[in-house]
Amino acid sequence: LLADALFDDAFVRAVVRAIGDRASVPMAGGRLQFQPAPAYAGLVDRAALAAAAIARPGSDGAQALVLIGETLQLQALRRVRPGLHPALQLGRFLAARAGPAPVLPIAGALDHVADGGTPTTLALLQAQVQNQGDGRAWVEAYLDRFLDDWRTDPAAERVSVPADVHGACLLLLQTVGRCSGALHQALA
Repeated sequence: LLADALFDDAFVRAVVRAIGDRASVPMAGGRLQFQPAPAYAGLVDRAALAAAAIARPGSDGAQALVLIGETLQLQALRRVRPGLHPALQLGRFLAARAGPAPVLPIAGALDHVADGGTPTTLALLQAQVQNQGDGRAWVEAYLDRFLDDWRTDPAAERVSVPADVHGACLLLLQTVGRCSGALHQALA
């Protein structure tokens, strides 16, 4: 019988606790090293962890995602390569810079560290942010709704379109632009 440990809520909670405890588990060829990031203490409520809802929105061939409560996500990597995962490297770099950056804060990671010292990232623990998907899909859905409404409303031909008809959408796009600019500034 083969089972995926990520479908065991107790296992998921144990990984989150082990990251906070800086656990190290010896194994053939190296060790599993659980590493908290500086943001761990502010992101993980260990008292609430036992009661936190665990959800699995799906996975793809490269990763499996587990949502823990409304504040954390555990991303287990399915295709691993020696070295630290780029998201972990970027998160550490941005956390070390002054000022907040518009990226998911890293709470910690699980690495396999080979006997020779080479780490391989196996999982990332990050903040979870409620969202409406990626920006491109959101804009496309907005424009589809707008055009569908325009085509199906017979009165639309008789009414002029207000100049600010897309004002709310443009405001959100400006926010995305500011966040993108802040990220580029942090990387400069």
